[in-house]
Amino acid sequence: MGGEGPAPSFLGWVYRDLDRYDAAIAELVTALGDWDRAGLPQRKVGALNNLGIVHTIVGRLDEALGYLESALELTDNVGRPGAAATIRNNRVHVYYRQGRFDEAIAEARRLVELVPQGVRSPKPASPTARWATSTVMPAGHRRRWRATRRPCGCSTSRATA
Repeated sequence: MGGEGPAPSFLGWVYRDLDRYDAAIAELVTALGDWDRAGLPQRKVGALNNLGIVHTIVGRLDEALGYLESALELTDNVGRPGAAATIRNNRVHVYYRQGRFDEAIAEARRLVELVPQGVRSPKPASPTARWATSTVMPAGHRRRWRATRRPCGCSTSRATA
């Protein structure tokens, strides 16, 4: 049985906040079908992004990337300028958790390029994205990053990562 308009998307977030991730995923998948039946496939961007986030939370990182990729493909048609930046920010988190640090850095740099100088992003860049693109990282931290692609674990790294 389908939901009513955006209700399954909202329910998905409620279930997520209650740590009921399987229920959240079920509601968000329902939302995808509802938007298709309504003839509004461009509205699926939010549900796809949210599915990517929930899958990231539960550690299903490959599935998360699949949903985020699908959301990113639809962003050109949604008329929401911040959508691509939000989705790319979420992809930075996934790449980082997968240990794909070069891809996380590249994605973070693309994210920075999406936001013109002097314009606030609709959503602040993640601490991971800020750390990965930092040019003020102390030299010892930069050496550690280049050698291992991991923060060194000191208090400075924990504060910036």
